Amino acid sequence: MYFINVIIELTVILHIFVVYLQILTNINVMEKIKTFKGKNLIVNEIKQFLIDKNSDVALINCEHIGSYESKNICPDCGVRWNRLPKEQAFKELTLSYDATDTAWAELFSTNKSSVTRLRNRFNPKNNSEVWTKSRFEKEINEGRYLDKKPIYDFFNLLEQYPRSSINELLKITELNQKYLDLAFNYYPEMKSDYKKIIELRKSNNANYQYCYKCKIRKSNDKFIKFELNERYASICRLCADENLKTYNDQSHATFNDNYVEIETCKSPEGPHEFNRAKLTKDDDPLFCKKHQKYSQKFIENQK
Repeated sequence: MYFINVIIELTVILHIFVVYLQILTNINVMEKIKTFKGKNLIVNEIKQFLIDKNSDVALINCEHIGSYESKNICPDCGVRWNRLPKEQAFKELTLSYDATDTAWAELFSTNKSSVTRLRNRFNPKNNSEVWTKSRFEKEINEGRYLDKKPIYDFFNLLEQYPRSSINELLKITELNQKYLDLAFNYYPEMKSDYKKIIELRKSNNANYQYCYKCKIRKSNDKFIKFELNERYASICRLCADENLKTYNDQSHATFNDNYVEIETCKSPEGPHEFNRAKLTKDDDPLFCKKHQKYSQKFIENQK
């Protein structure tokens, strides 16, 4: 009796082990193929399948694949081979081998978008709208209320970041426009709050402004507000002061370059006119730049 129980226990353990192995095998089989590189057995199976289908793809007909553009004629074969198989053949391949579009594109030496277009012919993506009126009503009825916090989080970002687009902020708060529109239809007060914030964004009267020169958001008191249209300057006070200083410095330099003050040089080489504005503060105003050597100041400095 003891040996019978031992045999039964061993049988149960062996059965569990077999089931475990099957699970692991199925996991490996079900894993999506991200690349066919290093999978020579699978690649050879695909090639044989295409040969049996008498396919005219470059993968099984052209030894020079990869050495020329897919839209061009092979310079060695003199044939413009198809890169992808026919729709039905590719459909059968996708049923046998669960690979990404990138992996198929790599195998057939083409681009991913071409593979995706071919796949969508027999397996189009479901682009139907998730959020419909009935779906939204179901959301409210099952939860007995609508969680408004994510929507008002979105409103806060709208107010704080007037330069960011609505779509950008919707992505950050993980919402979408269709969901918002349905919520506005059911909650008029929420729609009213939204309109107020949109008007605030347009008015440029938020608590913080963006300086287009130093690229930083700052509080309103850092900006000049124009009385004429009640709008803030596009740059902060500090940047405006720096711009004014630069302008004044450049204007002063331009003034010195253009200003002319004619004087007669007292050089012993003979009198001649010169522009006194060209002299520096250390130069003698009685002599031109060229004849400063005759200046008493120059002579004294040489001693």
